[in-house]
Amino acid sequence: MSDDVAAEHREPSADAVFVSAERAAEASALPGPLARLTKADVSTLRWWLVTRIAVLIAVGASAWLLTSGKGKPSGIFARWVQWDAVNFNVIAQFGYAGDGSRKAPYFEAFFPGFPLTLRPLVNLGVPVGLAGLLVSAT
Repeated sequence: MSDDVAAEHREPSADAVFVSAERAAEASALPGPLARLTKADVSTLRWWLVTRIAVLIAVGASAWLLTSGKGKPSGIFARWVQWDAVNFNVIAQFGYAGDGSRKAPYFEAFFPGFPLTLRPLVNLGVPVGLAGLLVSAT
């Protein structure tokens, strides 16, 4: 067996265990299951949260700025219910047969996974825009 292969199969050294213990001690300042997070994890989660908030602010601002002046700006979640989201909403609420108000010969083009995950939330009364955001963000 070559030295490189043998090195891959060695037990971790005491130094490696000590470093892991140090990382655990650093992270243990956080409560509960968050105690396993490293500083890099926490930093990444902070940036993820900041970007999500920035996108929501941008969408809300666009709803306000792009209003034609004829009425109130649409709600923040209404901005997300466009294009295919309308079709996913109909599929989530009524299935592939549609709601009866229009023909739905092309609904089969949409895979059922997303509408199936939307359906329980929409049935609980969650607005479809918010339900879509929650499902997409997870």
